[in-house]
Amino acid sequence: MLRLLIFAIIASTLGVVIRCTAKELFVPFSVCAAIIFTFYILSETELFITRFINTVETMPVRSDVLKTILKAAAVTVITKLSCDVCHESGNYLVEDIIELGGKIMIFVVSLPFITDVLEIAVSFVK
Repeated sequence: MLRLLIFAIIASTLGVVIRCTAKELFVPFSVCAAIIFTFYILSETELFITRFINTVETMPVRSDVLKTILKAAAVTVITKLSCDVCHESGNYLVEDIIELGGKIMIFVVSLPFITDVLEIAVSFVK
């Protein structure tokens, strides 16, 4: 994690210097830094996901509930990244539409889980 922080500080500092001195190199530099940053995060995420799956396998949780949670988390991350890109580029209308679409997708992905919870609640009332 410390390496990630150091890389972010160095990339940000270099980005400011490049933006001031050679504006035409700023976009390629930013893209390269983002790719390196993303691959590093994905390598760290793989370890977390493996530990998470091993932990869940020992718990009495249905696999469809786990799939629903992971799908909702993936939609959340993708939506947030897309919204941030739109916000940085000044496309606020597109950002709002993507955010609304992400919320709708999370609701749609969660529908089986929501119906299960409602069925349990109805069974308690009866």
